[in-house]
Amino acid sequence: MLNLEEILERLNTEDESVEIEAKRGSDVGKSALETISAFSNEPDQNGGYLVLGVIRDEDTLKYEVIGVKKLDDVKTSLSTVCRDNFNIPIRPNIYTEIIDGKGVIIAYIPEAEAQQKPVFIKSKGVKTGAYRRISSTDQRCTDEDLLLFVQLKNRRSFDETPLPEASVEDFEPRALQEYKRLRTEINPAAEELTYSDEELFDALGATTIYKGNRCATVAGILLFGKSSALRKHFPMMRVDYMRVSGNEWMSDVEKRYESSLEMREALVLMISRLINQIMEDIPKRFSLPENSARRQDIPLIPFRVVREAVANALMHRDYNLHSAIQVVRYGNRFEIINPGYSLIADENLGEPGASRMRNPKIASVLRDLNYAETKGTGIRTMRKMMQQANLTTPIISSDRRLNIFKLSLLSIHFIEEEDAKWLENFKDCNLADEEARALLFVKKFNYIDNSAFRAINSGTDTLKASNHLRKLRDYNLLEQRPQGSATFYIPGSRLISTLEETQRQGLLFSKGTESTNNTTNLVDKTIPLVGKNTNLVGKTLSTELKQSKPELSLEIEKVGKRGTNEEIKILILKLCAWKTLKAVEIALLLGRTSHHVKTDYLSRMIRDELLEYKFPENPSHNQQAYRTTKKGKEGLQ
Repeated sequence: MLNLEEILERLNTEDESVEIEAKRGSDVGKSALETISAFSNEPDQNGGYLVLGVIRDEDTLKYEVIGVKKLDDVKTSLSTVCRDNFNIPIRPNIYTEIIDGKGVIIAYIPEAEAQQKPVFIKSKGVKTGAYRRISSTDQRCTDEDLLLFVQLKNRRSFDETPLPEASVEDFEPRALQEYKRLRTEINPAAEELTYSDEELFDALGATTIYKGNRCATVAGILLFGKSSALRKHFPMMRVDYMRVSGNEWMSDVEKRYESSLEMREALVLMISRLINQIMEDIPKRFSLPENSARRQDIPLIPFRVVREAVANALMHRDYNLHSAIQVVRYGNRFEIINPGYSLIADENLGEPGASRMRNPKIASVLRDLNYAETKGTGIRTMRKMMQQANLTTPIISSDRRLNIFKLSLLSIHFIEEEDAKWLENFKDCNLADEEARALLFVKKFNYIDNSAFRAINSGTDTLKASNHLRKLRDYNLLEQRPQGSATFYIPGSRLISTLEETQRQGLLFSKGTESTNNTTNLVDKTIPLVGKNTNLVGKTLSTELKQSKPELSLEIEKVGKRGTNEEIKILILKLCAWKTLKAVEIALLLGRTSHHVKTDYLSRMIRDELLEYKFPENPSHNQQAYRTTKKGKEGLQ
């Protein structure tokens, strides 16, 4: 169990999250009921903490204790609500802590057993009273969510689902031949090679008996299906491979990428094709082995890293979602964007045994063919091999709200000779290895946050990462932005002066690094705009708004930072009716953080059909923006 100090630390580091919800706690109202249902239902999350008596100050953006009045009454009420207001009795672990005479109630809500889900508010019924915990929001369960709970009750994964209209006639013979060829190379004595085709498909989970008839399963069609069968049953089961000029996604719709390639075929056939395509596009380094007259061109990113990244995407993606895998080749990196968030917590990725299978049948086949490592070692292997190649550790992000998983492989050397020499400037700081890596990351990308720190320092938890980052801040090596939730860091005054001195001495920056005065040289567009460029964007937008919509500009000034949720929602509707805006632009105009605007407003307004995406086919688009719908405009009248 987390204590209050740890909870406040996490709130001020990461804001409210999939496992922590903070409320004023004057009573146990409607929103608390929704949170309790969401924590009880969310699969593989092990529940969450409902904290009463803690709020976020809108000026400092820090969470502070205000305490709960009538502490015992509210505690008793919470316990009674959990027992009586849901379709099953919920037994939370409720405890209190006192700080400066103010009492806080902490209720750990356990995840319900699969047989008990969905947990719903009795007065609303299952259709409207069941919720899931998506990022920091409680979202009403859709029909697809309710179907997921049925599958979990039956202890059956989605890839085991029968497809009554599909049969072995829908399997591609070449895919079966390829499976047997690869399996023979790996283990000629493998028992399954002696099976008949029918027995083999049954053993692999590619076929099953359904209502007395043999039919294909989801895994069978995905692994071995003909193109026609894939189009029929999984029209979005494809990989979009795109080559982008430069290091950023281009905003020009007509020139978004140099070229693209669409791959749609059985996974057993597609996986090697996709791996080879990526390897062809990876930058090469020249090598002339001893006693050899011929040069060798060696890819900067090791083959096993690419193989594992591709296998990870194909076997862990959520095939229940109607969207494609995206592989984007930039000038300095590859990004693989996968439908389906990670079932493993960020801090546990790469830990031995930390593996949860979304598609166990598909994963088993890919492991049989040596495309994937054994359980829980894939991410660990990628990190180790990238470090051995002196490359930046893979950058991983998993977003439950957008339901995506993104892996970035950077073809940039992480520690070079000049980097080691540069770090000598900070001998007086007694830098730990983790802190040295963080400074080098900031040197290259002018940005770091808790998640990125943990990504480049595997095995470091959230609280330790925060302590390291604060130490670097206290030495003026980093500058914290903003103070409070959604914290990230940019180069501090001492770091900037050291970099400028390095330039004056004529030392080279690491490949891919630009001037530290340009603090928007970022890994991708999901990183917040900071520094002078943010101020410029904000001033330009504000000026444009004052000129074209002076009454709206005055309304924003009047509402200020203490506006109610309803007032902020109306302002967002008016801004997005004025013009299509990105989250960071909306945040700048309202004087709030983009994380706060996205989490507390935009995601909910999209769900309520008040806003719509500029790129609806890809919610995680790097240039995603928002506009007011017809329904939203009607609400303003």
